[in-house]
Amino acid sequence: MNWKEIMGMGSQDSRLRLIAAAVIALAAIAPATATSAESGALRVHNIFRSNMVIQRDKPITIWGWAQSSRKVSVQFGEAKAEATAGDETGRWEVTFPARQANAAGQKLTVTSGDETIEMDNILVGDIWVMNGQSNMAFGLGATFRADMETATAHLPLLRRVGISPNESYTLQKDLPADRISGWTVCTPETAGGFSSIGYSFASRLQRALQIPIGFIDNARGGAAIESLVPRHKFNDDPLAATSMLVMLGIVALGAAADPATGRAETEWWAMPHMFGAMLGTAWISLSFVMQFNLIRANFGVIADVMRQVESKQNAAQSSAAELIG
Repeated sequence: MNWKEIMGMGSQDSRLRLIAAAVIALAAIAPATATSAESGALRVHNIFRSNMVIQRDKPITIWGWAQSSRKVSVQFGEAKAEATAGDETGRWEVTFPARQANAAGQKLTVTSGDETIEMDNILVGDIWVMNGQSNMAFGLGATFRADMETATAHLPLLRRVGISPNESYTLQKDLPADRISGWTVCTPETAGGFSSIGYSFASRLQRALQIPIGFIDNARGGAAIESLVPRHKFNDDPLAATSMLVMLGIVALGAAADPATGRAETEWWAMPHMFGAMLGTAWISLSFVMQFNLIRANFGVIADVMRQVESKQNAAQSSAAELIG
């Protein structure tokens, strides 16, 4: 019996790993914001920080923004690559060939003109996404006898990055700096701030594989599976699209309430708001009946996105192999 069978993962290993790849890859293919292009300052996407873990066995893409038309040089360990910032967006991107797991900390340096960004202690291993609701977000430090668990958390190859609630109606090109915690190395002092489930899973995985493990903690109470689906993909599935439209309608009606009092701001809105509350209650009841089909529909859309990402990664990996010879 291998470690996957012991931990009950089986074929879900590659699927979950692809979700992590999808999150990063979807951000990678997005154009830069107007602010990035106008400022012209050299920067990288906010997921790239010191102490991070980069996915092994996949092409390594580093991207960011700089002054339009400027050359950007990127060095990761001993490897170097160059790109030119886009004329309109200022976005640049370089790709390094896939690497095997590496527990030795490496430096990532990005340079353009007289501007330089340096990140260090970067490892190569496996990346996992911890997305979910309050049970997933529940911190290790709040569990029963947490001190017994954190006392043994001497795991320098385990890293965690946290993303605060950041839903947006429009596509975001980067993570706001105030919504990302930065990559944290696991120690007895820091482990208490990790997701309890995330730590339990990732720490056992790291001990079993003996390679660097990083996890992206994007969980929060009440999170919806729809937040994992690219907005344009709802057009591909009528059931998923219908559920989203109904939910948006309920939110719109409920928005008339005053957050301080919970009452409608005006008498004119009182009846629609009451109707919205009643509709919301009815929808919650109905959702228990529809839950299976809705989840299946949304996961179907997510699976389609994952297949597209995997196809792009395989194509990039093949191109990199040809360049190497």
